[in-house]
Amino acid sequence: MLHHSLTDQQQKAAKSELQKIFILSKDGIAVDVFSKGIDSVWHEMLDTPDAYADFCLSACGAVVGHQPSAGSGSVSFIESYERRWGKLPDIWFTTSDGSLDASLKREYDLFGTVHASWNCTPTHACMDMVRKEKQGPPKLDWEKQRQDPKDTPCNDGPAPTTTKQ
Repeated sequence: MLHHSLTDQQQKAAKSELQKIFILSKDGIAVDVFSKGIDSVWHEMLDTPDAYADFCLSACGAVVGHQPSAGSGSVSFIESYERRWGKLPDIWFTTSDGSLDASLKREYDLFGTVHASWNCTPTHACMDMVRKEKQGPPKLDWEKQRQDPKDTPCNDGPAPTTTKQ
């Protein structure tokens, strides 16, 4: 099911950013996915569990859960992102219909900050498990996660709701 109206180039950029999101999350950095364009591609990828699992494993070595997490406020991961990859590309400021959110982009360009709302984040329970794996043999059932990424240890408990000031 198509969740967006992005061009092929925008879809490719969104997938590249998802890889970075998953890496940051694996390292314990909370990432509020404020980009409607990136989020819409993420939702589309979740519709094909095997391909999604392969994408995640390739990106960061774990199947990353998708957690509904409505919130709004100052986006906190930008400094960590910029230290690794430089400035956020335009896809972060792209809506699901492929247009640029000029006011959000302008705030970022002028001040290096983003105040936005988001609807989901990568789950962190899964990321904690991955960090523990570095200290010993793997403890995750990759085949189970490949069968249904939505049915993993990452997806237990109610969806958190956050508001940042």
